[in-house]
Amino acid sequence: MELFFPSILILVLAAGIVFVIMPKLSPYVLGVVALILLVVGVYQHYTMFPYEYQTSMISGMLQQYSGLILIGAMIFGLLTLMMWTFGLSPPSVANVLPAMPEMPAMPAMPAIPGINAPLNRPANNKGILGLGGSNNTKRNNLASTSFKSV
Repeated sequence: MELFFPSILILVLAAGIVFVIMPKLSPYVLGVVALILLVVGVYQHYTMFPYEYQTSMISGMLQQYSGLILIGAMIFGLLTLMMWTFGLSPPSVANVLPAMPEMPAMPAMPAIPGINAPLNRPANNKGILGLGGSNNTKRNNLASTSFKSV
């Protein structure tokens, strides 16, 4: 249980940030935060696993960091594209999202006379094509062979 409560608290806090705070932020702020978190993640990985980064050649280091370099380049490229498209003051994410349209009320179902008429008739117990005769015999219950219906 000591692992459950902190984890659920972090999930609830993260959901609150994602749904309440982040839509109000600028795309530039989100991009810069993504770059900062990428650098922090690389630094933390480097300090935790220094034996993985023991190559002395530049090409070996580039090969180990190639995925992280690609992610950083994508974030930086998207930030540059946004700056080129919107300038220094982009619209906020909340203003870009379209408003939800107003849903019209459901119309009432029309009253159709006689639609329940087949339900009000007595059952036809004649069988297929009316050749079954009268069906007044008592039968055993399907669930139990020892119980007779009255």
